[in-house]
Amino acid sequence: MSTTTITSENDENVFVITGGTSGMGKFVAMKLAEYYGTTAPHKKARTITHIIIIGRDSKKGQSAIADIREQCGGICYNNINARNNKNGYHSNGNSNNSSNSDNNVNIIYMQADLSLISEIRSVSVQIRKLVSHVDILLHAAGNIFTMKRKVTSEGLELNFAIQYMARYALTEELLGLLYAATTITTARTKKRARVLSLMGGGANYGTFQESMDFHNLQGEKKYRFVSTIKMTSLACDLLTCAQIQRYPNIAFYNYGPGLVKSGLLMKNALLGVFVKALGCIIARDPMDAAEDMMELLVVPENRVSCIYESGFYGLSLRRNCCRYSPDSPDATQIWNYGETIMKNLTLH
Repeated sequence: MSTTTITSENDENVFVITGGTSGMGKFVAMKLAEYYGTTAPHKKARTITHIIIIGRDSKKGQSAIADIREQCGGICYNNINARNNKNGYHSNGNSNNSSNSDNNVNIIYMQADLSLISEIRSVSVQIRKLVSHVDILLHAAGNIFTMKRKVTSEGLELNFAIQYMARYALTEELLGLLYAATTITTARTKKRARVLSLMGGGANYGTFQESMDFHNLQGEKKYRFVSTIKMTSLACDLLTCAQIQRYPNIAFYNYGPGLVKSGLLMKNALLGVFVKALGCIIARDPMDAAEDMMELLVVPENRVSCIYESGFYGLSLRRNCCRYSPDSPDATQIWNYGETIMKNLTLH
């Protein structure tokens, strides 16, 4: 079945959010829809905003579209013909024409299991067919860490696949679209694409882990629940360092919101109890954390570039110092590790 392709003009906004069906990804999608759909000066300029959310559960995807639509006052639309679950597209039930004066936020759900490089490549092809550029790529997809080691059908440890490889692979697959957004110049501003990686402990750059154990990166020799959390956190920090070094014309952020009452924490039996017990004291409302992320992602009309430089940010957007420079050997090694995995999976 054929679909209607989005013709995204240079002054339109295109956001791609992984894990956008629940947790922090969904909350940020709601905030973006609200901002561009009801309060932003872009609405007066009739700028269209496309928000593409990626998730593996089609029912949650449809539910998320409904919730996001409600958040922005019911003025979201979808200009792609509805497709069956096999192809992964879902509309919000209304295929309206973008010329409608009240419809300037376009919500699209795409189905993909981000633990698999093959599906990341597939969904990236779909995105490249739909849009001409990507202004913002938000990596918010996560996984409930398990006490026992699990391996994907592609041979990767599950947590490492979702927390690290998915972020590496999707950024690389959409790099051309990110550069396309970066080089776009309008009468008011020169845009700079932004990539934000959401990590629980990541923004303090290695908060939990002193150094990488490259000989046990995926728990090959010994798998431990806590060590896995530490290792993936540091791996994502080092990935951000490597990206800052390699792609200076794109803004890369690593943001740690602190303890948040969001999906993954509450679904984990052990951590869920912890959050509920201490939530009234230290856990943040997810909408508050989403507000922080909006500051990183949205460029006001009166500015010509991003407000925040590439780097690591934490609670209330406090800039965190990095123990490693972007060109550090560890950053290079973790990058090469991901690159080798991508090449090996291509060969197979």
